[in-house]
Amino acid sequence: GRSFFYGSGRSSNEAAFLLQLLARIYGCNHINSCSFYCHQASGIGLSATVGTGTATIRYADLHTADTIFVFGANPASNHPRFVKVLLECRQRGGKVIVVNPAREAGLVRFASPGNFRSMIAGGGEVASHYVQPHVGGDVAFIVGVAKCLLNNDGVESLFISQHTEGFEAYRDFVEQTQWQDIVRESGVDQETIVEISKVYQASQATVMAWGMGLTH
Repeated sequence: GRSFFYGSGRSSNEAAFLLQLLARIYGCNHINSCSFYCHQASGIGLSATVGTGTATIRYADLHTADTIFVFGANPASNHPRFVKVLLECRQRGGKVIVVNPAREAGLVRFASPGNFRSMIAGGGEVASHYVQPHVGGDVAFIVGVAKCLLNNDGVESLFISQHTEGFEAYRDFVEQTQWQDIVRESGVDQETIVEISKVYQASQATVMAWGMGLTH
């Protein structure tokens, strides 16, 4: 007979370890986790666009960012250590832009045990801007921000020429996409998109962080 062992990405490492032991004792090496399927689409997409299927920064880089985007994730429940970094960014005058259809309370205010100031205040302010697109409207929102940057000389020409390919086709796509379509598909009004693009353009060190919500 044929067998296939499949585990949940939400299970503990200990449970996953026991599962793979059981599978091998049974005589099967077909073991997988749902995390693989979650990341497969993003891995292919990232490899095709930025050349790597994983992160392009180190954790330490977050401490020098002045703007951090958080797409489709709720680190307040899943990655509280990351929320500590977001709080620190805000406390040093940076911006945290959350893009999430759901308004997560923990991304509005959060009391982090690792951040004394947030604890004594009963919770620190996490998001400086909270954008709530339609479910699946993230891409249209991003196109809108790109359109603003292209219209306001917000593109680093030297970086584009030295480190990218196919930019002209992307620029043509963004320029040809109409605002009425961007607003309809994203569920975000043009004024908000313009505001976010100005924050992004003014930033000297930006990090784009995303979760499985964006991939799905």
